[in-house]
Amino acid sequence: MDAAHKYLWAAVQAVPQDHDALLALGSFYLRRASTFSQAQRQLLMSAKSDPSDADPFALLGLWYEEKGDIKRSEGCFNKALILDPAHPVAGRGLLRFVNDAHKSCARAADHTSSVNGWAWAFLGQEAEAGGDDTLSLTCYQQALFCSDVAHAKVEFFYQFYTSLQQGWKIDNCGTNVSLQIREDVALWTKLGGCYHRLGKLSAAVQAYTESFVACGHEAPHLEMLCDWAQAELSMGMHDEAYEKCSTVLITDPTNAKAAHVAGVGALALARRCHGEGKYSMARKWLEDAIDILNIVITDSTKEISPSIYKLRGDLYTFGASLPYYVFLDPRDENMRLPMKDVLQPLLQFVQEGYQSYADVLEAADNFKLDDLERAVAWADMGINCFFQLRISENFAQKFGRISSNSSITLTLSADVSKTFLCPEFSTAMPFLKSSIIAFLSSLKHEPHYALAWCGLGTVLARVDPLLAQHCLCRSLQLDKSNHIAWTNMSMLLVEEGQWEGAEEALDALTQVADSPICWIGR
Repeated sequence: MDAAHKYLWAAVQAVPQDHDALLALGSFYLRRASTFSQAQRQLLMSAKSDPSDADPFALLGLWYEEKGDIKRSEGCFNKALILDPAHPVAGRGLLRFVNDAHKSCARAADHTSSVNGWAWAFLGQEAEAGGDDTLSLTCYQQALFCSDVAHAKVEFFYQFYTSLQQGWKIDNCGTNVSLQIREDVALWTKLGGCYHRLGKLSAAVQAYTESFVACGHEAPHLEMLCDWAQAELSMGMHDEAYEKCSTVLITDPTNAKAAHVAGVGALALARRCHGEGKYSMARKWLEDAIDILNIVITDSTKEISPSIYKLRGDLYTFGASLPYYVFLDPRDENMRLPMKDVLQPLLQFVQEGYQSYADVLEAADNFKLDDLERAVAWADMGINCFFQLRISENFAQKFGRISSNSSITLTLSADVSKTFLCPEFSTAMPFLKSSIIAFLSSLKHEPHYALAWCGLGTVLARVDPLLAQHCLCRSLQLDKSNHIAWTNMSMLLVEEGQWEGAEEALDALTQVADSPICWIGR
């Protein structure tokens, strides 16, 4: 550094009016704390020697910005942009002061230049904020083609692309340490977001990959990893999405976005393991995701989204699809335990899901949930109770614990109540009642919620087939593509011996889903 200063000083002394030597010495002084005040004089002399060059005016804008003289700084940046509309230092400097820089950026973008990436980037952000992802996509692509973004480090003034305070750290010995500007990383990430919102998932994943590559040896931004994981999740790349979110959670265990994406990925992986018969692995995925979400939920410093509680409930509820012995201690798998002891681990696991949905409803006002969101929470609770009902029934059948006929009375509306005769197992009665109440509560908040009608019909099929058929028909009126409703309707009609109606329901099911029930029912 001292040798460079010596040669630059000698050049200025040899030819005092040499524009390039004055500019080089002024930019050199601008980078050092010990000579910072001397930079102004050299840059003013450089500007005087060649008033048509935008470089000294742009660097003077930085000098005044560091001094806190915003008015003069803005004036210098504007002067530089008059001389060179695409000047990368002046353009970025002006953007730090002016909120509405559309005209300046549009003029720079129209200017044929390889260093107007800053202008394209601003126009892209402006279009993205306005919801025009197609335009913002084009602008970001143009910005990434420009050398001041794609190859910033080889540009002569790249060190001055940000304010001096942000861009440089200068120690007492005069050694400068560059805080490298990674606009390319940010723009690749934004480009990936545009592709994702437009449904171009492969292109989104490729853009996030380019952003990761552009980071080089630097740690990737956590937000970028979360966005990348979301895109992969949408493509069904659940392992990759979970891995990236795990990386984020190592650094920030309370990152709600990463925890949510990881939870969704883990639930999908649990479903895959379930389909492959790997039940213990499925349970592990569920428990790992639940542990991740619990860390976020117990963090009192952040406001938690209700979707975190719902996802935790979904993870617990999915446990009902696993065999009971997966939840038993290996020493107890010999089936010699009393029924309640065999049943309890699985039932307790699923009941935790009920509590998660209850937490959402208890804090519904704080979460500012609308009627549809409340209806969804109640329906989830009804589904959870239905699975508890199924578990209890299956175990009662297995161990032969049959009760005598009993009944429950429920209020269906303000002036209508109905008594259901339940020739079922005594252990299942509370879950049957809770499930029906939950679905009715869901329909109270949103009478046109097809899933709640479907759930109510599925539960009532055990006690009142005619009313269940009505509920399933109502569900199909609201959503003819609901394959679950068609499936349950066809099976209900088969059980009632209504063969023609069952065949029509199976034909309709064939049109909306590729389900084995289509052939089993026939």
